Amino acid sequence: VGDTVRVLDFGLSSAKEHATESVGSWFYMAPEVLQGAPASEASDLYAVGVLAYRLFTGSYPFNLRADDVIGEILEKEPDWELLEGQAALTAVLKKLLGKTPQARFPSAKAAAIALRQIVPAASQTAVSGASAENQAIRESYLQAATFVGRDTEMQQLLQALHQARQGQGTAWLLGGESGVGKSRLLRELQTQAMVAGFMVLRGQAVADNGGLPYQIWREPLRHLLLTATEVDDATASTLLPLVPDMAHLLGRTVAPAPQLEEQAMQKRLFAAVVRLFEQQERPLLLLFEDLHWANESLAIFPHFTNHLHTWPLLILGTYRSDERPNLPQLLPNMQPMFLRRLPPTAVALLSQSMLGEAGKRPDLLTMLQKETEGNAFFLVELVRALAEEAGQLDAVGQMVLPQTLLPDGIQTIVARRLSRIPQTGHRLLQLTAVAGRELDLAVVRLLNHNQPFDSWLTVCAEAMVLEVQNGRWGFSHDKIREGILADLTPDTRRESHEQVALALEALYATHQDYAAALAHHWQQAHNPVKERLYAYAAGELAAKQYRNQEALAFLERADALTAADDLAERLGCLLAQEKICYFLGDRTVQNDKLTIMVALAKRLGDSNLLAEVMFRRSIYSFVVGDIPQALNSTHIALEHAKIAGNLAVQGLANRSLGNVFTARGMVYEALHHFELSLALHQQEGDLLRIAISSINAGAISTHMGNHTRSRELLNQAVALLEQLDDQQYLSSCLSFRAYDNSRIGDVAAAQADAERAVALAESTNYKAGLGMGHLGLGMMAMARGELERARSLLDEAILRLQESGDHFYRGITLRTAGQLALQVQDYARAIEYYAASLQIFTAMGNPGEVAMNQMGLAMVALARGEAVAGYLTAVFDYLHTHPYFVATANPFTVYLQLYHCLTALGDGRATQMLVEAHTLLQNRAQQFVNPEQKAMYLTVLAEHREVTALYEEVIKA
Repeated sequence: VGDTVRVLDFGLSSAKEHATESVGSWFYMAPEVLQGAPASEASDLYAVGVLAYRLFTGSYPFNLRADDVIGEILEKEPDWELLEGQAALTAVLKKLLGKTPQARFPSAKAAAIALRQIVPAASQTAVSGASAENQAIRESYLQAATFVGRDTEMQQLLQALHQARQGQGTAWLLGGESGVGKSRLLRELQTQAMVAGFMVLRGQAVADNGGLPYQIWREPLRHLLLTATEVDDATASTLLPLVPDMAHLLGRTVAPAPQLEEQAMQKRLFAAVVRLFEQQERPLLLLFEDLHWANESLAIFPHFTNHLHTWPLLILGTYRSDERPNLPQLLPNMQPMFLRRLPPTAVALLSQSMLGEAGKRPDLLTMLQKETEGNAFFLVELVRALAEEAGQLDAVGQMVLPQTLLPDGIQTIVARRLSRIPQTGHRLLQLTAVAGRELDLAVVRLLNHNQPFDSWLTVCAEAMVLEVQNGRWGFSHDKIREGILADLTPDTRRESHEQVALALEALYATHQDYAAALAHHWQQAHNPVKERLYAYAAGELAAKQYRNQEALAFLERADALTAADDLAERLGCLLAQEKICYFLGDRTVQNDKLTIMVALAKRLGDSNLLAEVMFRRSIYSFVVGDIPQALNSTHIALEHAKIAGNLAVQGLANRSLGNVFTARGMVYEALHHFELSLALHQQEGDLLRIAISSINAGAISTHMGNHTRSRELLNQAVALLEQLDDQQYLSSCLSFRAYDNSRIGDVAAAQADAERAVALAESTNYKAGLGMGHLGLGMMAMARGELERARSLLDEAILRLQESGDHFYRGITLRTAGQLALQVQDYARAIEYYAASLQIFTAMGNPGEVAMNQMGLAMVALARGEAVAGYLTAVFDYLHTHPYFVATANPFTVYLQLYHCLTALGDGRATQMLVEAHTLLQNRAQQFVNPEQKAMYLTVLAEHREVTALYEEVIKA
């Protein structure tokens, strides 16, 4: 009407025998439905009548503002004078809008015939016959055929839909061969979800690197952003790379999110995606097609499936099981469902649904089964071909069946459909098929030399080669696209890829998101220079987004295309590959690449490159436990970084040295290098590196009892990380600050920080952060005397730290668990924990942690009446070289254990230990200028109170 197109989706009454509620807009409902009767084909026809009346008159059949509008619909007639002079049309609409089902047309077909009879009078368009079946009508019967053979699967998904509506979401992975009916099952579920009030969102994966990073999530995210009531700045900034038109959608300027390390950026992105979905109150159905082509997009799924059981969200993804059979193993939290080909009984039902009584012909059923073997796509295609041969569907029952209609399978189908498209449109269709399954209309316009192509789209849609879904053009089925590609000669294929690549370059050369697609097209166009350029760019982007395997493949391809004498380019490729091998944990390949990198850097003689390469070598050596080599490589890196004036590598190398010394318990040396690292990064101006070095220096300051400096550094780091929205490092920083607060007696602040740290770690699936957060909560539960809860929290911390590969904090957690087991007199478990922690720190060469574990084992031995001398010798050896246990995490615990042990043995050194403990406590208390803070430090913690009480009891007495 005017410039407005009104579209309605009918057919929701297909399960009329199960209908118990009225659905849809009430002013389209038939009188009997308004009175409580179930929906039916007759009520659908009434809705068609309402829509037709609106289209022809511009108004509703009834006054929607009337006091008794329902009474008008039930009893009064529409204003037929608005259709004066159109008697035939009026007669059809009167029948469609009959007050009872019996007064309307007996079937949709009868209504269609009646409408066709009046079309010439209304539009002056000649029609070949009143009951002629055109392609659109025939297609409507084929597409609306009864959904058969999937009762079990549909019932499972409907149950999952019901559970999701109740806030108990699930995720499903639907597999099967191409054409088996996966898309039809999705459409049926979508219809049911819409009836139930769900918002339905769809994502489509694309073949041959033709899609953008995180392709399947882009459209769902755009839709959610468009419909969200409020989107905070942090979420909007983080999602900006996936939704470039964010500012237009939100109606405000959106600044890019601050840069972070690659892994942190990916976790921040995933957290933002999850957060946006979590904010939705309306139940959601999230449909993904062709996940066998998805790569990096799959990494987001685990972050959803961890929370689904409390969300009103149902996820259903499809994949071709013959192309990626291991996909269920990659997505273990999604429930697998497999669609097999239709059995003969279902083939017969489908045939009858499309052809009526003619569909029961035994010879026809035999042909359908033989030609298609139960593949739903080929079944529909075969019936379509039979109808074309017979002239219309009704005539299939009388025709003599040919021996075969699809001799060449999909190629025959493609040829039939292409025959309906003028020859002049074939070349553009070939280019579009090369470009991908979904059409980028800007690319199509360039491929068509900037000429209009709307009529071409229409013709292709009528030929069922292209279709529109959710406002986006694409091929009606990927088998059709594959068939078009299969017909290309090698020369035509190469030329087509070149034209597509040129079009993409013209539009998106500066958009790194398109690098993978350009690398693919230039490879197929046999242009190695262009392919290398875009393969390297695609590898860089994939690495930034933590898509490691994909990044490695692109970078290795770029390396293979690099000239052997181009040392700088080769080194650049290898540097990027080595970092990925580090994240993947492939130490053998990482070492091989480092060996080549060192040789190339030496040949180039560039101090900047040597600094970076040797720093990477130091990281490798530290991870594999070769501490001497790690120290040597770090010192070489520092030397070259100073020559080159490279502040970044100088800062990173000093941080690396700090980590080495921390692991070995050399706290003064560690603090020196962390402070140096911080100063260098402050000169450099990199906020994230400043924050990380602040965390390192703050954590070691807590270790040494300098809480004033620790709080200053950790507060600074928290502020920076909140500004950067780096939730992973923020989680770690809050865990360290929680520990610092717990050591000074600020229990409330410590608890709040630890809980927030765990929440952030959970939202980003950061296992090391979960481990550290649970360690902090466990220690605080111990301090409150909640020993059972403490045991549970520490067990969780041990598990998470083991999964993350963090040996240092796993060792500390094991020691803490040993202390708890000792406290509850579970001596066997205490020995187990202390021994495991001792093994870790002995291997690291950390004498302070070794001494703390030896002291714990001494207390166990004392309680069991066993010899303790050997343990005590090790503890006193350490105390001799490290006065006041200064390099241990909690010297007062060690002092008290040592005092009680020596007292029980009648050893006179007990008093000396108590004096030293009291002296250390008082010295550390002097850092607090505020009297309240000083009093809190001395009185809140049990071990501090015990040191003071024992000192006053023993010494002053």
